[in-house]
Amino acid sequence: MADEMGLVGPDKLHHDSFIPSSFVLKAGEPVQLTIINYDDTKHSLSAPDLNLNIMVKPGKDVAGSDQVTPTTTTYTFTPTKKGQFRWHCIFPCDSGTGKGMAMKSSYDGQDADGFMAGYIEVI
Repeated sequence: MADEMGLVGPDKLHHDSFIPSSFVLKAGEPVQLTIINYDDTKHSLSAPDLNLNIMVKPGKDVAGSDQVTPTTTTYTFTPTKKGQFRWHCIFPCDSGTGKGMAMKSSYDGQDADGFMAGYIEVI
Protein backbone atom coordinates (compact mmCIF):
# COMPACT_ATOMS: atom_id res chain seq x y z
CA MET A 1 0.00 0.00 0.00
CA ALA A 2 1.37 3.40 -0.94
CA ASP A 3 0.25 6.86 0.05
CA GLU A 4 1.74 10.33 0.32
CA MET A 5 4.08 9.18 3.10
CA GLY A 6 5.62 6.27 1.19
CA LEU A 7 5.09 2.56 0.94
CA VAL A 8 3.73 0.74 3.99
CA GLY A 9 6.00 -2.17 4.92
CA PRO A 10 5.21 -5.44 6.66
CA ASP A 11 5.96 -3.64 9.94
CA LYS A 12 2.94 -1.38 9.16
CA LEU A 13 5.19 1.72 9.01
CA HIS A 14 5.84 4.07 6.08
CA HIS A 15 9.11 3.69 4.14
CA ASP A 16 10.89 5.31 1.23
CA SER A 17 10.22 3.53 -2.05
CA PHE A 18 10.76 3.64 -5.80
CA ILE A 19 7.57 2.95 -7.74
CA PRO A 20 7.84 0.94 -9.88
CA SER A 21 10.80 -0.82 -8.31
CA SER A 22 11.37 -3.15 -11.27
CA PHE A 23 11.05 -2.40 -14.98
CA VAL A 24 12.03 -3.63 -18.45
CA LEU A 25 14.19 -1.77 -21.02
CA LYS A 26 15.33 -2.63 -24.54
CA ALA A 27 19.04 -3.01 -25.29
CA GLY A 28 20.35 -0.37 -27.68
CA GLU A 29 17.38 1.96 -27.17
CA PRO A 30 17.92 5.23 -25.31
CA VAL A 31 15.75 5.64 -22.23
CA GLN A 32 15.03 8.70 -20.12
CA LEU A 33 14.31 7.97 -16.47
CA THR A 34 12.44 10.63 -14.52
CA ILE A 35 12.62 10.23 -10.75
CA ILE A 36 10.52 12.44 -8.48
CA ASN A 37 11.77 12.55 -4.90
CA TYR A 38 9.13 13.41 -2.31
CA ASP A 39 11.64 12.87 0.49
CA ASP A 40 14.09 15.42 1.91
CA THR A 41 16.89 12.86 1.70
CA LYS A 42 19.12 12.04 -1.27
CA HIS A 43 18.77 8.60 -2.81
CA SER A 44 20.31 6.66 -5.66
CA LEU A 45 19.37 4.11 -8.25
CA SER A 46 22.58 2.12 -8.49
CA ALA A 47 23.07 -0.99 -10.63
CA PRO A 48 26.83 -1.66 -10.73
CA ASP A 49 26.56 -4.51 -13.28
CA LEU A 50 24.78 -2.11 -15.64
CA ASN A 51 27.26 0.74 -14.93
CA LEU A 52 24.35 2.80 -13.63
CA ASN A 53 24.65 5.10 -10.62
CA ILE A 54 21.99 7.80 -10.64
CA MET A 55 22.18 10.31 -7.80
CA VAL A 56 18.65 11.46 -6.93
CA LYS A 57 18.38 15.02 -5.63
CA PRO A 58 16.63 15.46 -2.27
CA GLY A 59 13.33 17.27 -2.01
CA LYS A 60 13.29 20.65 -0.28
CA ASP A 61 11.87 21.18 3.19
CA VAL A 62 9.11 23.78 3.36
CA ALA A 63 9.94 26.23 6.14
CA GLY A 64 7.65 26.08 9.14
CA SER A 65 5.97 22.80 8.16
CA ASP A 66 6.59 19.09 7.85
CA GLN A 67 6.01 19.30 4.09
CA VAL A 68 8.58 18.66 1.35
CA THR A 69 8.61 20.19 -2.11
CA PRO A 70 9.52 17.32 -4.45
CA THR A 71 12.44 17.55 -6.85
CA THR A 72 12.89 15.84 -10.20
CA THR A 73 16.02 14.08 -11.40
CA THR A 74 16.18 13.13 -15.08
CA TYR A 75 18.77 10.69 -16.40
CA THR A 76 19.21 9.47 -19.98
CA PHE A 77 21.22 6.41 -20.95
CA THR A 78 21.27 3.55 -23.44
CA PRO A 79 21.52 0.06 -21.95
CA THR A 80 23.79 -2.12 -24.09
CA LYS A 81 24.01 -5.33 -22.09
CA LYS A 82 21.05 -7.75 -21.93
CA GLY A 83 20.12 -9.47 -18.68
CA GLN A 84 18.53 -8.90 -15.31
CA PHE A 85 20.35 -6.35 -13.15
CA ARG A 86 19.80 -5.77 -9.44
CA TRP A 87 19.64 -2.13 -8.39
CA HIS A 88 19.48 -0.58 -4.91
CA CYS A 89 19.81 2.75 -3.16
CA ILE A 90 23.37 3.13 -1.87
CA PHE A 91 22.30 5.45 0.96
CA PRO A 92 20.81 4.25 4.26
CA CYS A 93 17.12 5.11 4.08
CA ASP A 94 14.89 6.09 6.98
CA SER A 95 17.88 5.88 9.35
CA GLY A 96 17.27 7.55 12.68
CA THR A 97 13.52 7.36 12.29
CA GLY A 98 13.07 3.94 13.84
CA LYS A 99 11.30 2.80 10.68
CA GLY A 100 13.80 0.03 10.05
CA MET A 101 14.82 0.56 6.44
CA ALA A 102 18.49 0.91 7.33
CA MET A 103 18.34 -2.02 9.75
CA LYS A 104 17.83 -5.72 9.18
CA SER A 105 14.20 -6.71 9.43
CA SER A 106 11.78 -9.21 7.98
CA TYR A 107 12.08 -7.51 4.60
CA ASP A 108 15.83 -6.77 4.77
CA GLY A 109 15.85 -2.98 4.97
CA GLN A 110 17.06 -0.81 2.12
CA ASP A 111 17.69 -3.84 -0.11
CA ALA A 112 14.04 -4.92 0.02
CA ASP A 113 12.40 -5.43 -3.36
CA GLY A 114 9.60 -2.96 -3.87
CA PHE A 115 11.13 -0.36 -1.55
CA MET A 116 14.65 0.85 -2.31
CA ALA A 117 15.73 -2.05 -4.50
CA GLY A 118 14.50 -4.01 -7.47
CA TYR A 119 15.49 -5.26 -10.91
CA ILE A 120 16.11 -3.72 -14.31
CA GLU A 121 15.60 -6.25 -17.06
CA VAL A 122 17.21 -5.43 -20.39
CA ILE A 123 15.86 -7.42 -23.34
